[in-house]
Amino acid sequence: MSNKKLPTFIPHVTLLGGVPISKCCTVEDDVMPLLTSRNDIDNNERVNSMKQEEEEEEDVDEVAANSVLMRLACAFRDFGGVDCNFVKERGVFAARRDDGEVQWNQSCISIMERTGSLTKAMEVAEQALFTKQSTTTTTQNESGELATHSLERHFKPPACEPHYSFVYGNDAELIASLLQQSSISIGSQLSSGNTSSNTDDVSSGGTKRFLLECPPNFTSTEIAVVWTYPSSLEGVEQWREIGRFRLVEGGTSKY
Repeated sequence: MSNKKLPTFIPHVTLLGGVPISKCCTVEDDVMPLLTSRNDIDNNERVNSMKQEEEEEEDVDEVAANSVLMRLACAFRDFGGVDCNFVKERGVFAARRDDGEVQWNQSCISIMERTGSLTKAMEVAEQALFTKQSTTTTTQNESGELATHSLERHFKPPACEPHYSFVYGNDAELIASLLQQSSISIGSQLSSGNTSSNTDDVSSGGTKRFLLECPPNFTSTEIAVVWTYPSSLEGVEQWREIGRFRLVEGGTSKY
């Protein structure tokens, strides 16, 4: 995909995406105790007050991120692998918004089945990050009406489903170009008298419809926590991994 100048990242299943750290971490409870301890240790090494302020600003983000990582790692201790099964009949596709444009961070995805272990993993992560909420809570919104918060809010539009991300990029022709390449390959195979599982049944119009096949199902044995800021296609190259932890001892790393 390098010829399309798309940002590089590790393909993955999103567990909880785009969570503001301020929503799951407080300065008073999570950051200051660790930051104060660190400052006490490093205090003798700090000379310039301006430099100290800059370091402390950086430390707040660093400590908050690592606090989240530690909470998740503890919550998932002895959890075991997460079954990641693809919804095969949906194939690989680009999710489009109501205006017909491709959503940049859902431009090449496959929908995942809501397996028991995947749903449970979301519940554990939800509880670890949002300790004051359960997976389904009732609160009042600004209008005074009761509003229900559930795991569904983590399934972002336009797909609104758990999914595996292959590529980020708002090139509307990305999937079409891959389908064209697949069609050429399939046509060559069919002319030789071979069959291919990449074709659906004949549609009502009498034409074959081609799908990009999903990869094989797998079991995820690792979770990575990643800074996803700036939240834009151009910002993906600035994203960085905070850390990762294993779900299964001795398992193959995949998420």
